[in-house]
Amino acid sequence: MWCLTLRGFAPSDYVTDDYGDTWYDVFADDVICLADAKGIGRFGYIGASHGAGVGWHLTLCHPKRIQALADRKS
Repeated sequence: MWCLTLRGFAPSDYVTDDYGDTWYDVFADDVICLADAKGIGRFGYIGASHGAGVGWHLTLCHPKRIQALADRKS
């Protein structure tokens, strides 16, 4: 199990780029980069708050990688 902190949220690095309406796609791509680095093909994803939005973007942008999705909007 891995816990990923999204860009711009402590303790992650500060972000100066403005991705406009594509932030969630950038976050989803970051999750895929972590999975690739760890050699993980398909995986389950759990997200809360902003992480829940990332989960939905994962299923939209990378549907073949997501085995299961659980989310909670707070």
